[in-house]
Amino acid sequence: MTREYLPANCYTCKKCLICFTLDTCKCDKSVKPIRVGNPQRGQQIYSRVFTPNEELQTANQFLFSANEKFQYNSNFNIPFSFTFCSTCNSKFQRLKGNDKLAKRKDIYTKKKKILAEKEEKILEKSTNKMNSISIDVEDTKSSDLVDEEDEDDISEFSEVEDYGIDQIKLQIAIEKKGKKTSTSKTITIKPVEYITVIEGINNAVQKALKNRNIKPADYSMSYKAVNARGLSSTLEDKLDFNEFIEDYKKIIAAGKKVSIIIVIGDDSTNEKTKSKRSKASDKSDSSASDEERNQRILSNSKKKRKSRATQENDLSKEEQTRAGIIATLCEKYKCDMHNTPCFIQENRHLQLNPARLQLWACEIHNKNTTYDVPPTFPTFNAALGTLVNKNNDTQIPTIASTTSTTPVNPIVIQMPYPYSHSPSNTFIHPTSIHPISSPTTNHELPSVTEFFLNLDQKYNCNNVYSKFKNAFLEEEITVNTIKDLTDEQMVKLGIVKIGWQKNIRQAAQRY
Repeated sequence: MTREYLPANCYTCKKCLICFTLDTCKCDKSVKPIRVGNPQRGQQIYSRVFTPNEELQTANQFLFSANEKFQYNSNFNIPFSFTFCSTCNSKFQRLKGNDKLAKRKDIYTKKKKILAEKEEKILEKSTNKMNSISIDVEDTKSSDLVDEEDEDDISEFSEVEDYGIDQIKLQIAIEKKGKKTSTSKTITIKPVEYITVIEGINNAVQKALKNRNIKPADYSMSYKAVNARGLSSTLEDKLDFNEFIEDYKKIIAAGKKVSIIIVIGDDSTNEKTKSKRSKASDKSDSSASDEERNQRILSNSKKKRKSRATQENDLSKEEQTRAGIIATLCEKYKCDMHNTPCFIQENRHLQLNPARLQLWACEIHNKNTTYDVPPTFPTFNAALGTLVNKNNDTQIPTIASTTSTTPVNPIVIQMPYPYSHSPSNTFIHPTSIHPISSPTTNHELPSVTEFFLNLDQKYNCNNVYSKFKNAFLEEEITVNTIKDLTDEQMVKLGIVKIGWQKNIRQAAQRY
């Protein structure tokens, strides 16, 4: 009795791909099931199309047996579609892999036979020119050559692995070290083998950069899902590749694409340009006289010895904007009584030191405040300012004494790091009372932006530490947990130098 194949059944085990049971059910099996994005374990659906192919004998026999067992009466002379469950699909892929391996062995056997025939012809020609001793030596060499090729081929076939997928589709993103621009290209690679995939990626990099001399050793390679946040995973060896295949299956099952990130240095991309420049410089040096060479060497040494001050062109656009904001604040709040600008409110002079100016400029640049209203940080509290009497221009201390029966708690002038509270850093005019010290050692927890900005100010750096703030914010790391980070975690966050790690940990010990 002939039974028509229904697309909601697995072709080889007849499992229902709607309720995933082998028992008789009432599901409508005439409708092809839809594959979901995140299926449960054992509920994956694989749609396949049969194409007549005599080379896949074992895999085709798997389908022939199911057709005979369930009497589908399928026509294997023309292509048709069918559906697999996860178990049958895995078995089918293994059978296809065995067929491909058998085909490769057959090709190798034919090549070996042709090679043997050529060697026989060479030996026949050599018998007319060599004596019997040389013939024996030649036979020994040829036999050794065949044995070595046999061993290499056996090892080659033994390393073949079946990853369960026929091809992979990747988006190659090529970035140059030190530059934000990148080149993107989508490629498809098959079959899925470690060497084939690495060579396919390298060919794409060579075509994109128009340099056939680039090798995988000239760049670093990592991967992650397209538009995914967080760090990417490295892809350097065979073990990384096996993990990459597992992650690739999960990402594709979620309906996303996989991106291969290539970070290449300037040395490999500019190799030809550098060689041309070196040749041109050699020619110019050979044609120049000894006197001109000496003068050029002296002038170059003088230029190296000269220390050049930071120019406006050395600053980034954001830094130039902040510098302009600071200049405007200094002019707007210029104080006649103090050398530093002051924000005056109710006769209280809050001196705008470099730390306060930097914070205010950052907040104005981020459009969180204006020139007339200071930020809401504790360091801008008006109570921290010096009270000035307009009548006799005398300065009154910030904290006045009260009756002896009422205890007075000293006010700690809390400044962002490195302007920490100490008797010498209290911003009270010298004519006021003695500086106020605090016995407490607790420090108010600053934000990540303030923390790295203060480190740049302490070590007189130009955005050396502030560039790490985005990585810390992305990983939701607060200042009080920085001291617990390991060296490996620091490196993942981009802090690769030992000096940077020590300075950051030392500053974080305060919180």
